[in-house]
Amino acid sequence: MKITRLLATPVRVPTRPNSIQSANIKEDDWSKSPDGKHVKGGTASVDLLTKYILRAWTDSGLEGVGESYRDVSLDNLRRNARMLAGARLEDVPLAHLPFPPDREYHALELLLYDLAGKALSVPVHRLLGGKVRERVECSYWSGRRTPEEAGEVAYQGKLKGFDCIKFKCNLDDDVVAWAREIQRRCGPDMRLTFDPNQRWGDYAGARKRMEALQDFNVIVIEDPLDRTRLEDYRKLRGIGRMAVVRHVALPYHAHGQRAEHALDALRADAVDGFNFNGPLAHFVRLANLAALAGKPCWHGSEVDLGILEAGYVHAAAASPACTWPSDIFCNLVREDDLIAEPLRFEGKWVRLPEGPGLGVQLDLDALEKYRCGPDETLLPAG
Repeated sequence: MKITRLLATPVRVPTRPNSIQSANIKEDDWSKSPDGKHVKGGTASVDLLTKYILRAWTDSGLEGVGESYRDVSLDNLRRNARMLAGARLEDVPLAHLPFPPDREYHALELLLYDLAGKALSVPVHRLLGGKVRERVECSYWSGRRTPEEAGEVAYQGKLKGFDCIKFKCNLDDDVVAWAREIQRRCGPDMRLTFDPNQRWGDYAGARKRMEALQDFNVIVIEDPLDRTRLEDYRKLRGIGRMAVVRHVALPYHAHGQRAEHALDALRADAVDGFNFNGPLAHFVRLANLAALAGKPCWHGSEVDLGILEAGYVHAAAASPACTWPSDIFCNLVREDDLIAEPLRFEGKWVRLPEGPGLGVQLDLDALEKYRCGPDETLLPAG
């Protein structure tokens, strides 16, 4: 079986009003493009960056789909596609594709797993080792908020059946006031995760904030300080019930993130667990490393669309250590997920998609609505 045609369609899908952060917070400093630029514009920030939806057809009549991260290189997508030209897909090593480890790896990997699953009439999780759970726990999600809006957003999540919410935050945010208002609106059972994206300054400042949060149901502090300060991470562990977590995001390989950083954190006894994000096979390997170390993890994201999130669900369902609430929240933030049937949520749980491959179908009408340019032919190579 060979791919005879491969198209990449550029899309930009707007975010829902007030779905990311409070209106008076003017800078989206939680959301940076891969080259380090600040992306401004409030709730419009995510859709300033193009994604690509991939569609492939094989000589045996199968169709497959994939989705890129935001702000990827079309030239690199072409480069990866050329590496597949003429190859029989049954000979392609799915878990070790011959692509550089950059942001463009995952898009074609996702498509290849979808095609392989359809060819074998099995779901993707079977190709990743098999499911250990039928559904994946997820958290509600928000960017930076005023205390009042933090309480309101958490309450809306509670009404939808969530009992955990993750917030982006920085050095200026009064996270104690957020936690106090959330407890007032939602009660003490609403769990909280704070992700400062390494912006809580120095060890003393981070410790002071964490000690002030001990009276609230905060379960995780993710990347409180510069990721290289592992000794400070180690010293922050054990404050209240809060787990100290390191984010290992393989899409940012060009900016210094590596899979071996998970090993570094374990050797330094610096973390209680991980947020992993990356290609399907890479995520499962990292999650299995966490399992060997007795550490839990969850699946991170980049505010993605339905095809990528379906892949996240398969990978999380195939990973025993993936027990913390994952960041799968497209339909809370985006106007559309571009798949015909949304991922099926039951409160905080998202169920595994059914059917071979990824188990989702591209919504062609939505693709046309949100396309932001003509189709690009990746194969046959010109």
